[in-house]
Amino acid sequence: MSERSRKRNGRLLERFLTWNREASRGFDRLLGIGWESIRAEERRVIESILFEGAKVADVGGGKKPFFSTKDPRIDRYVGLDLEVSELELAPVGSYDMFEACDVTRPSDALKGQFDIIICKNTLEHVLDAGDGLRGLHDMLKPGGRCYVAVPCRLALFATLNRWVPELVKRKVLFALFPEKRTDGFKAYYDQATPSRYQQLVEKCGSQITYEKRFYWSSYFTVFVPAYIAWRASTAVARAVSSDYCERFHIVFTRPAEQ
Repeated sequence: MSERSRKRNGRLLERFLTWNREASRGFDRLLGIGWESIRAEERRVIESILFEGAKVADVGGGKKPFFSTKDPRIDRYVGLDLEVSELELAPVGSYDMFEACDVTRPSDALKGQFDIIICKNTLEHVLDAGDGLRGLHDMLKPGGRCYVAVPCRLALFATLNRWVPELVKRKVLFALFPEKRTDGFKAYYDQATPSRYQQLVEKCGSQITYEKRFYWSSYFTVFVPAYIAWRASTAVARAVSSDYCERFHIVFTRPAEQ
């Protein structure tokens, strides 16, 4: 296939995907389902816990730090990721410093160091969520707070992600969502439900002070019939399990006396 043909086919695919995404939103409007910006809510919550002089860790942000430019309220913004190579791809100057860190086994030097920790879309890639939450808890100062965003294991896309062979999954995902081409890390979704995370957080000695569940996913918007079928399946899922959601966000606080 010539380069010209590939570009033409790429444009046609993009138009097809755009139309389906808009039509999927239109279907939600017909059902009276309002649009809620996950990113806006995320920013609102993180801004609400930020304070002057805070020492902040971004765990798993890698090349996509939450704060891509320095916030004047932050005293030190530290990037922590399993691979230093991921952190090196972040916009220059995003982090004040960064280092390799396995969230399930943080070094002693990192324990009790941070006022605020941001951990987005990371714990689903950890084999044992309990160990990951314990690591986050240990890195907080007494009284420190941690923001965690994670997909729910009961979501249909999470179930498919666990069942579909990795090679097939990557080809389909990257074709439909080119922007995720550099994000294809294996996901386990270990214990990733709101109620189980609450138990794990409390087991560490921390307390959840904020929880938000989201019931929307972009994965099925690429084909309207699939989106309609997915919407129907979510109604069943909510009836079957009170824990069902597509993703959930929490803030937990380490007690000041610890």
